[in-house]
Amino acid sequence: IKLQRIFTANADGSNPVQLATVSGNWNDEQPAWSPDGTRIAFRRLGSSTSQRLIVFTLSTNVESTLVDAGIG
Repeated sequence: IKLQRIFTANADGSNPVQLATVSGNWNDEQPAWSPDGTRIAFRRLGSSTSQRLIVFTLSTNVESTLVDAGIG
């Protein structure tokens, strides 16, 4: 199983750093930067019936779950 993860990197692609670590078969996708550049919001998909909306704060390396919901 190939899982999707979100990374930050320098403009030239060097120094890639995975944002959040998650156990299990979750895919992180659709990242969006906050207007001030301090946070990244993204969708985390689990099974075909599970999804979460996550916000990751870059300065503290802390992720917060805003929504934990089923699909459908």
